Amino acid sequence: MRRFVMGLAIFMAASQLSGGALALGSVGGHGRLESPRRQAVQPRIPSPAPVTDFNGDGFTDLAVGAAMEDVNAAVDAGGVNVLYGTTNGLATTGNQFWTQDSNGIKDVAEQGDQFGTGLAAGDFDGNGFTDLAVGAPFDSVGTVNGAGAVNVIYGTGAGLAATGNRVFTENNPGIAGDGAEKNDLFGASLAAGDMNGDGIDDLAVGIRQEGVGSANSAGAVTILYGSAVTGLTTAGSQFWTQNDLSGTGAQTGAVFSRGLATGDFDADGFADLAAGAWNYDVGALVDAGALNVIYGSAAGLTATGNQFITEGTNAQTNAWFGKPITTGDFDGDGFIDMAASAHQHMVGSATAAGEVDVFLGSAAGVSSNADQTWTEDSTCGDGAEQGDHFARTTGVADFNRDGFADLAIGISDEDVGSIVDAGAANVIYGSAAGLTATGCQNWTQDTPGVKDVAETGDKSGWFVLGGDFNGDGAADLADGAAYEDVGSIADAGALNLLYGSAGGGITTTTNQVWSQDHNAVKDQCETGDIFAVIMT
Repeated sequence: MRRFVMGLAIFMAASQLSGGALALGSVGGHGRLESPRRQAVQPRIPSPAPVTDFNGDGFTDLAVGAAMEDVNAAVDAGGVNVLYGTTNGLATTGNQFWTQDSNGIKDVAEQGDQFGTGLAAGDFDGNGFTDLAVGAPFDSVGTVNGAGAVNVIYGTGAGLAATGNRVFTENNPGIAGDGAEKNDLFGASLAAGDMNGDGIDDLAVGIRQEGVGSANSAGAVTILYGSAVTGLTTAGSQFWTQNDLSGTGAQTGAVFSRGLATGDFDADGFADLAAGAWNYDVGALVDAGALNVIYGSAAGLTATGNQFITEGTNAQTNAWFGKPITTGDFDGDGFIDMAASAHQHMVGSATAAGEVDVFLGSAAGVSSNADQTWTEDSTCGDGAEQGDHFARTTGVADFNRDGFADLAIGISDEDVGSIVDAGAANVIYGSAAGLTATGCQNWTQDTPGVKDVAETGDKSGWFVLGGDFNGDGAADLADGAAYEDVGSIADAGALNLLYGSAGGGITTTTNQVWSQDHNAVKDQCETGDIFAVIMT
């Protein structure tokens, strides 16, 4: 029997592309004064996977959330596994397991906290080591149940360490907003990027159940800015709702911030924030979904030039547009582009088949109308079918090392032959013309050469993510099967890792399967842990 999951996570993300260009974001245009920092857009440079390097050894590392992990007697307290990259890819050497009861970590593991629901990585103190932010959205703040908290664990030459770790809630002194309230779910989603261009990453914290005036569960976003030495701070923090932005304002149940991503859409050197509200009503279309784009500046995020984006004439009731959102330069023009999913979207007569819309960046910012729309009818695989949930998650990385960002698409409820909800993933490759179906790949656990096997309800593709875990310059694909049974342990969760190659993209060569029962991985598989899930 499957457990309902409000939001769990696996994450490898973060802060910078090679050559110093932001992997997640910056800004420009929109009829406002240009920053004095603005420079002409440079010719296209290679776009490797985002770098998450907790120990600074040059290999991408991976944090895996198991938010339903029991910590001693605390049911569903949550935990995070960290696996470190090497020349041979991910390895168990030095792997870590973090909970709120880990030695030196502030706060304490409690029943139902779901630590690991939201994850984001960035260099919040500017010391060259990536740091990890972990959301525990159901954490109580004093007597306020479900208010939510975010733990920040800082990177060192030895990897993540408890030294100097911080806990943020809506009650922290100096934090913008109206304070911790019951079931706000502060930390349910997270995204990192340098939104004020000071060279240090900042953190966007989703508060998807935040009430805005009389609009319950309208949603909000808090921005915490990074600083040298001390890391994230409440100084200069910001609090955003849809009442502060273009559009029709905050709505009851819209869950603004359900999807979060950063990207430098106008290439001015400041990260911009895209925040989705997937239950937003667009006119009479209930739960069609919408998103807002807020642009960065030297003073941080600003309402100047902000955008309210829907699927326009393509909008549908219950499409859930706006979560997830991922960003990357698909056409190699130096501007970051945005892929926004609507995984409940009807395709033809197939309900909840799913689609993803691509909005291209430019000097004027990201397009307000989709430049491309992708479904299973326009990619590889067996076509759009009812309940597939194409694009439940998406990931961006350069899997074939050609300098163009590629898009990985999770199809969590895809049937593989007669195997119901086994799950699959597509990879669509970037080019000078943007994403193209040419060379598209479809992966399942039954693809020849892939370790493990497709089984009913595995839901492979529940998360997909890219990172260069072996340091060869081609990104690798992590594919989470959230409800994978490990031996006789139901819904423990597992992770398939497929390695990329120059020119050839994703291959089955040296592919791996990871779980909490894998060799020397810390902790162990338990029923319902749901290891390897992304919800941010």
